[in-house]
Amino acid sequence: QIGFIRGSHGVRGELKLDCKGYSDYSDQRAKKGAELFVQWPGKRAPRPWKCASARQGTQPNSRIVKFKGVNSREQADRFRGAQVFVRDMDVEEPSLPEPSIEETA
Repeated sequence: QIGFIRGSHGVRGELKLDCKGYSDYSDQRAKKGAELFVQWPGKRAPRPWKCASARQGTQPNSRIVKFKGVNSREQADRFRGAQVFVRDMDVEEPSLPEPSIEETA
């Protein structure tokens, strides 16, 4: 799980994704072109949605995402409270800088 949807953002179908306490690398997971899985409260299986755009939110550990086909505030409001997941196989390990010789000595 990478977070949950707090609600809509603006009038063009964007969503506020709260990642606090879920993922340290939300910017690498919730990005344009990614397939995110949304599970609504009380539903058994998550449903895949293609991320059309994503950017840093105004709060730390938050993202503003837009799903393909969600184009209005009313459509976005239906996602409120849903949990967002990525498949393990879609998660790339974050790239860490190579240690320098001074650091290893």
